[in-house]
Amino acid sequence: MVILAALGYYFLTRFSSTWINFFDCFIFSMAQGRVEWIQHEAGHFSMTGIPKLDRLIQTYLVGILMGWSGIFWRRHHNLHHAMTQLIKRDIDIDYTGIFITSKEVLDDPVNDQTFFLRNQVYFAPIFTLLAAFYVLFWETGKHLLKYKVGVEFIAIGIHYLIAYQIGFWPWIGCHVMMYYLGLNFALSHTHLPVTNKPTHWVEHRLAHSADIDQRPWCNWWMGYLNYQIEHHLFPTMPQFRNKLAVERDKALAAKHGLRYYVFSYKDAVIRAIRNLVDVSQELKRLSDTEHKS
Repeated sequence: MVILAALGYYFLTRFSSTWINFFDCFIFSMAQGRVEWIQHEAGHFSMTGIPKLDRLIQTYLVGILMGWSGIFWRRHHNLHHAMTQLIKRDIDIDYTGIFITSKEVLDDPVNDQTFFLRNQVYFAPIFTLLAAFYVLFWETGKHLLKYKVGVEFIAIGIHYLIAYQIGFWPWIGCHVMMYYLGLNFALSHTHLPVTNKPTHWVEHRLAHSADIDQRPWCNWWMGYLNYQIEHHLFPTMPQFRNKLAVERDKALAAKHGLRYYVFSYKDAVIRAIRNLVDVSQELKRLSDTEHKS
């Protein structure tokens, strides 16, 4: 991650060629994407096992390379873990007005739907980037003002100093990492059922999380979060240890007649996109039926 970030920064500040800068942005954005997996580890206090140190590591990693607030991330992410795929609780399934992963998140699927939701598969890439910038500026800004954490001001200040050095448009270009992150985060949950009825902790995690391609290349590409079931069962366990619990979890699921979802990376991508399409088509059918009646 450090090597990628250093190379990206060096080339972006040394060359002015558009094509070279495009490649440099890709390198730098990959460093930003990789830092997400590492800061995620620290945010769960499973990196060093010392919460204060892990918080500090996360704050500087996510602040310097991504310009985000560690405090905001932890509060947002803890809700997701506590209430995975739970309607009106897990904010990762409900970006109402932007895109949704199930019509069930709408109080009134007929009257609450919008043009964007009916065509969300086309707008999702644009809205993913806009949502990322919303978090980057508005949510992060609010948390900085509310909590006034000095180390976050320092870390995010360094981020914008780097942004100034590489230039505005290259900085925008580097945020293509939002697609890398958005896609990988979508694979383990968004196409699975949502619910408004919490169940037993273990049963809920198995029903609403999925593992993706339990192989070395995917371990690297997804920062070991391809073992999402294990991560949700044991969120403070170091992520690279997740694979050690797989066979036990499969045996437990089989013993109690519960599903244990494992998808190939390709299948998970198709399922995530297909789900956006299916939700849109369902909303269109409901709208058409309402207008005819």
